Amino acid sequence: MSPLDSLAAVVALAGMLAAGLALIATHSPLQAITTLLDFFVAAALLRLAGEQSWPGLGQTASIMVLRHIIHAGLRQAERGRQDTPKRPPGHATPA
Repeated sequence: MSPLDSLAAVVALAGMLAAGLALIATHSPLQAITTLLDFFVAAALLRLAGEQSWPGLGQTASIMVLRHIIHAGLRQAERGRQDTPKRPPGHATPA
């Protein structure tokens, strides 16, 4: 294992810790997952810097694509929750 691979593993673990802290601090899964995925992208780029190969490039690109897809989906879901009107308990839904 190269020094950059070790550093990438440390960055990935730091990302897990940072995501947990972001979830505790903000109570926002979107913020926590975005933080985690950003650290995973950083770790993948570090690994790519050490091992410049097509499989390494493909892995880094797939992590970045997944980050964008997951982030967009969570952002859309969060918007949907914000747009839903809150009804007080005991009020019927209009038919």
